[in-house]
Amino acid sequence: MGKILALTAIVLGLASPALAQKVTLADATAVEVGSGRYAAQSRECRWQQPALGVTVGVATFFTNSRAKADTGQEVPYTPLPRAEACGGPVDMQSQTYAAQAALEWLTRQRVMYDLTQQAGWGQGLVNIPLASVSAGEPLRSTLEKQFAASQPAQFKAWAETVQRETITDLNLLCAARKAYGLKTGERACPAVPPEYAPFVPIAKMRVEAVEFLASRLPGEAAKGARGEFGIAYRVTGGMLVLRQGPSYSFNQPCRAGELVVFPDAPDTIEKAGAFEMTLRRRMQDGAFGRAHFKKEADGSYALVKAPPSTALSELETGPYAVVFKMCLGN
Repeated sequence: MGKILALTAIVLGLASPALAQKVTLADATAVEVGSGRYAAQSRECRWQQPALGVTVGVATFFTNSRAKADTGQEVPYTPLPRAEACGGPVDMQSQTYAAQAALEWLTRQRVMYDLTQQAGWGQGLVNIPLASVSAGEPLRSTLEKQFAASQPAQFKAWAETVQRETITDLNLLCAARKAYGLKTGERACPAVPPEYAPFVPIAKMRVEAVEFLASRLPGEAAKGARGEFGIAYRVTGGMLVLRQGPSYSFNQPCRAGELVVFPDAPDTIEKAGAFEMTLRRRMQDGAFGRAHFKKEADGSYALVKAPPSTALSELETGPYAVVFKMCLGN
């Protein structure tokens, strides 16, 4: 990134007019459509990344909140679309949409973090841990370099706008957080002109959206590093039926340590109804190798071939076939 300006370097009047622009239901619906298309395409075509999903979700939440505040109405429900051809025009548009959302919100997080590390009234004003900035930095840096190289003038203007908006947001937020994060005393918040009072809720909304991103991103990045993408499918059947007893129910979320596969993971290979996936322990590092499956009519995955030289008690067939079924609640 370029040089981060100080919180006092820009007066409020230079902030982007975006604060004053109303968000309509049509605006929010367009974001809902983009979010739904991302969900459909990234899962079907297996190009998910932890930071993409979180930032697309934050962008949708913020826009919906703005639209409700500006119109007094709820954003209409938008059904999830069917996935289109991987690598086709719709898929490429979805990737572009997700990349734009990621660049915007990861940049807002980075700028807000940098500004609130400086000594003065803004220090510690927001809850953005370094772990979240670090988790998002590889993707943010890559997208920023691509934008700057392809459209240098537009990138420069955009980056300055994000900084100005963030400085304005923090100026408007300060009065509501005079004692936030302080053991004693209060912040010497800058005076806010009366004409900016209507924009305080918008600034608060955007800061809280960035803080929500910061609360989720480290965990999602850790899941991605473990190869956990999308919905987990837990092992059922086989000798487990006998070991667990008749009272055991699989109608509950997956627990840590259960043997699972992730059909949506980027390393899943699908060919003519056959699937090759990595066996893992839920929420644990490491893997047991690649296993082969057949997808059943009910959406479950029947084990065809276990990883070579892997002896796992959960894969003992006994009188029942070993099947991996969706973890409810995950």
